[in-house]
Amino acid sequence: MNHALIAMIAIAGSYQDATTLPDTVAGHRFTEFMTAFNSTDSRQVSDMVGRSFAKSALRILSQEEWTNRISGTFNVAPISVDSVLKSSDNMIVVRIKSRSATPLAIRLDLESEVPHGIVGAKMGPPSDVLESTAPRKYANWKALDDLAELVRNDNRLPAMCIGYEQLGQKPVTAFAGVKSTMDRETIESDDRLLVGAIGKTMTATLVARLVDLKKLSWTTTLGQALPGITMQDAYKDLTIDQVLHHLGTYPQHPSLTQDQMMQLVAKGESPTEIRKAYVTSILAMEPEAEASSSNSLDDADFVIAGYIVEHQIGKSFEYLMQRYVFDPMKMGTAMIAPLCTAGQVGSPGNVFGHMPGDRGYVPYQIPGTSAELALAPAGAGISCSLPDLLKFADYHLRGLGGDAHVLTVDSYKHIHGQLNGAGSACGWTLNAAFAGEACHSISTTNGSFYTDLTLWPDKGLVIVATTNAGIYRQLSPTLQAVLAVRDRLEKRG
Repeated sequence: MNHALIAMIAIAGSYQDATTLPDTVAGHRFTEFMTAFNSTDSRQVSDMVGRSFAKSALRILSQEEWTNRISGTFNVAPISVDSVLKSSDNMIVVRIKSRSATPLAIRLDLESEVPHGIVGAKMGPPSDVLESTAPRKYANWKALDDLAELVRNDNRLPAMCIGYEQLGQKPVTAFAGVKSTMDRETIESDDRLLVGAIGKTMTATLVARLVDLKKLSWTTTLGQALPGITMQDAYKDLTIDQVLHHLGTYPQHPSLTQDQMMQLVAKGESPTEIRKAYVTSILAMEPEAEASSSNSLDDADFVIAGYIVEHQIGKSFEYLMQRYVFDPMKMGTAMIAPLCTAGQVGSPGNVFGHMPGDRGYVPYQIPGTSAELALAPAGAGISCSLPDLLKFADYHLRGLGGDAHVLTVDSYKHIHGQLNGAGSACGWTLNAAFAGEACHSISTTNGSFYTDLTLWPDKGLVIVATTNAGIYRQLSPTLQAVLAVRDRLEKRG
């Protein structure tokens, strides 16, 4: 889930270029990148990625995945050139004007050989971007703890947590850094970390579990499931299955301003009532021209599915997730609660998220507003420890391989695939060739945490890396850590 709209303060305004970019390959690449970014159109970004990114970069992430990751920062658009801070044949750093109240710069790293395609893009505070390096391929680390510390130090992160599990073997985890840059308390294995958009896959797991138990049906329509809610005719025949596979044409959350969001949920008191207000408002809106079919723009899909579940079963989403997903999967640290409540991320002694500032990362608590409660089925406020996140991923990995627990084999496969060739998987991004192998992945930030989770079903492998800092760069430090682990395991055979 990309909730930078909540995590960053937006200011109004549009800008014209104040500085001429250098007449170099790097300058031209930046112009191509900026033009596509300012369109805030994922299709234009995809075309730019296909033209301007290096083949080596597209072997690591697919064109669709690069597009999703870049689109996740559209909230700061439009951008324009303020000044060129640094430029060479293989790199350019530009201070930008944007809708963010935080000073930002963008760095593009290029391959050294013709045609000098983009291999990495980073957005962040100018000082951080200037001092950063091109994406690294970590190869010389010995223990996982060493890798965690290397990645943390290279990127000046508060903390870096890495874990992996191969089928039939014990999980391996590593933790480096601090819970907060304020008190410097060391991060530990049982600390809760916000999971962001991984919560969407948890909501899909909950729906699949209830379908397996015959408490719900995939074919139930919105009109049947929510008879008391007035909705546009275009939505009445949509099934729960179509909603979770991103085939609905209702407006998605990122198209709403924070003020609009707060107005939508103002009348609700309990979390369920707040979600009802959100769903009622969304389904009353005029349909979009087409469905988003994008895992970075699909919050409304999961809020609608989450509210249907609690409306049909008569229990809160929070209770149902605990009862049917967290408990059966033995995720003892998992919880859903607003930030700053007892034991939750951000409370005293627990892990703080961090936002990029002029002098490094600054502790940040996302306010525990009604908006966060509304978006719980899309991952807002869901947290768990890294070992418990690995458990969740391992259930899915084994289920896809035929060793199913909690859900049936068919249900695991159902939520990990398209619906009759349409839409997207239920919260997962499907890559036919991610680092050379078919992979199911999630890359997520709420603005103050960042996580990359990857499943390689054919290899029986799950890897996750997370940091308590909002990252605006690709390849992200967490993805570089994931790829370093995968490369090492591949060498072992």
